[in-house]
Amino acid sequence: LYLPVGGDKYIPLAGIAVRTLTRLIDTELYQEKAYLASGLIVENGAIQRMEGSSNTYCAMAGCGNDLLQVASIFGQEAFEKVDMDALDAVAELLNCINGLHASALSQDGISMELMPPEYSAELTKMNCEEMLVLPLHMKGSKVNFLMAIDHKIEMD
Repeated sequence: LYLPVGGDKYIPLAGIAVRTLTRLIDTELYQEKAYLASGLIVENGAIQRMEGSSNTYCAMAGCGNDLLQVASIFGQEAFEKVDMDALDAVAELLNCINGLHASALSQDGISMELMPPEYSAELTKMNCEEMLVLPLHMKGSKVNFLMAIDHKIEMD
């Protein structure tokens, strides 16, 4: 998965995300090298928190219409712009990915509760003390999949 040093804890979730997005959105998905960051400049995105033995945050974020194809394919609707309806579809996709992750963890006796996703079409940045940014190219757009374990990703 081209994860940076110190990114090993993200392997299970990143693997589920990439496999799910490949199956549901783009079989020709490719990724850039992931990196750890404390912030990412974006214009829109969705985020979901999972509570349990650790608090885990996952988000999908982009600029302009980068999330449009993901929303349209998953939502099975031809969205014209990344608005609240399109972001609702992105949030549901995040919910599916996180649900698969929580199910996998339950096999090891770890219980996680998925919280309702949040999303915004008016962002300037996503901030976190430490998050893994996994840049993914799908359907001609670059979408950032963000993960944080025991750190909170905030939308600004």
